[in-house]
Amino acid sequence: MILTFKNGINMKTIKNYIKKKTKIYSLEYGVGEIIGIYRLYDGINDYIEVKFYSENNGTRLFPQDFKSELRVISNPIELTFMLKCLHAKISDSGTINKLSSNQRIGTEMGLGNLIGVISNLLRRVELKDVDKKLLTQCIDSLVSEVGHVFKINDKRARGIVSEYLRVA
Repeated sequence: MILTFKNGINMKTIKNYIKKKTKIYSLEYGVGEIIGIYRLYDGINDYIEVKFYSENNGTRLFPQDFKSELRVISNPIELTFMLKCLHAKISDSGTINKLSSNQRIGTEMGLGNLIGVISNLLRRVELKDVDKKLLTQCIDSLVSEVGHVFKINDKRARGIVSEYLRVA
């Protein structure tokens, strides 16, 4: 019997993430990895344990439906494609005068969703402070992923992301 979390990820996949020390990204806490499964006695609402690399953030527990708060590292092909999509989205559509202030990451914090949020925020004419903070967090998260996926330092990763953010 394979135990499956609510988000469709089964226990075997989580154990594989732990074994391979798969990188996990959080807008709030930065880069980390899943180090364990915290089981509750009823087995219904288990949690995953994530150790973040930042000393300030340490180890945290996330609900089994972690896709709403975390995303798993992408592969180089997927990441390159999504960076090209980001560039196309921000250079194609012009500016947006106003979007709903409630528009945020959404229910799933996947790479495509992150790219969509960045492009929408960059196309706005004016950004509120909360939107500026979200944009910074999203870009920093993307930079971290580029660095880890392509195995380059933060400065080079930031340069790559900046190139894709540059509007033609």
